[in-house]
Amino acid sequence: MKDSVINKALFKATIEEWRYNPAFIPLMVIGYLYLIGYAIISVTFVSAPIHEATFSSVFCTAAPCVALLGTGIIGQNVSSGILSVLFARPIRRYSYVLTRWLALSVASSTLCLILLLIEQVAGMAAFPGVLPDFNTVCQAVERVSMCFGLSATFIMFSSVLPSVINLSAWIVFCFVSNIIVEIAHMEPYLLHNSYGSELGRKLGEFVIPICKELAQPLQSIAFPYIDLSFLAHTASISWFAVFTYFSNLSLSLLIAIIVMNRKEVSYASK
Repeated sequence: MKDSVINKALFKATIEEWRYNPAFIPLMVIGYLYLIGYAIISVTFVSAPIHEATFSSVFCTAAPCVALLGTGIIGQNVSSGILSVLFARPIRRYSYVLTRWLALSVASSTLCLILLLIEQVAGMAAFPGVLPDFNTVCQAVERVSMCFGLSATFIMFSSVLPSVINLSAWIVFCFVSNIIVEIAHMEPYLLHNSYGSELGRKLGEFVIPICKELAQPLQSIAFPYIDLSFLAHTASISWFAVFTYFSNLSLSLLIAIIVMNRKEVSYASK
């Protein structure tokens, strides 16, 4: 009962931090103008309603919401010394990490669902008679899944890095993972191209298998979400994709909890 009360207080305190942050309202306005503009443009400049969600539509709506709220979500508390006061109370560190993750996930998911509602209203205005269907539910699930998964990634980086560097770390991580994916896709050019050099082939034989093994796990951490597009073509569920999503989410939170348990935040450490 006591832990439940503390967790609720932490959850509420996290929301209050965003509400009373002087930079939050301007950033929220700018961010939501971008998201609303994206929603309107996505249904205005198409000749037919878009039923299936794409990775770009999920990423371009979920990632800005998580980045807006999750930048420095733990690192700022560490740098400012708030954790020294907070952990002087009977607060379990794993509860702190999980509550911050849950607050970030719920808040960003709420913003994404509001945006999806705006998209649907704009779509019905642009295409009268077209109503939300099962694909709309799939879009909502995909965006919420990315909010929860990406929130875990931001929590992991923020527990390791001070201040707001977790945003920069995530951007670099995404850039590196995309490079690895592109290298993995270069196999036909490096290994099977008769015009390639011998050095290029030998290098490709060594590098490409490594990149192919790393590409999927890194992408799952950088862009974690449950892809439901296959439901439009088949009734079967990819349980492997679901298991991969939840395992990576759990791994990110576990790393954050381990780091916070080992972090020295007492007054004597300052």
